[in-house]
Amino acid sequence: MQGCWSALESLQIPTLAASHDHWLAQRADWVAVLTKAGLAQQGTSEEIFARPASLEVARLVGFRNLLEGTVLAADGTWAQVQTPLGVLKAPCRNGISVGQRVMLGVRPEEVFTLDGPENRIRGQVRNLRTQGLRVRGELGVGAVGLDFLMPRYKQAQLELAEGRWLEVALEPRFLHLIPLA
Repeated sequence: MQGCWSALESLQIPTLAASHDHWLAQRADWVAVLTKAGLAQQGTSEEIFARPASLEVARLVGFRNLLEGTVLAADGTWAQVQTPLGVLKAPCRNGISVGQRVMLGVRPEEVFTLDGPENRIRGQVRNLRTQGLRVRGELGVGAVGLDFLMPRYKQAQLELAEGRWLEVALEPRFLHLIPLA
């Protein structure tokens, strides 16, 4: 697939591809997400994979960490959201307002981002398993499991093992709020 994709890019041939493959969709200039109801969202691959318009699209494009929350404060740029993990700071998008119920999403590959002062979470590592050249696991925070995906070198660097306690910082700009009806 990658060879075919590279050939089409080098020839600059416009291509329409229908696929369930996230790898292929993330390389597209424009992505349309279709559901049983029809066109759910369209935009650049970054828009679709980082800022899904609905809970259904979020699940389709790989958001495995979806936490219900309530907006405690919103200033137009940032929101403070009460979640089962505590109060988390996230970008204030989609007309989010104080008191609103939202779903806060974070992609598994963005659980281990920057070591910042905000959105710090401490939990116990569970269910580590290898997926090709990456490691998937869960950070247990009370009753909540936060799914993560990282390169093998990062696991070795952190000396991650099941049962080990770990503190992470969820980079606020990589969190996404989805309004609930």
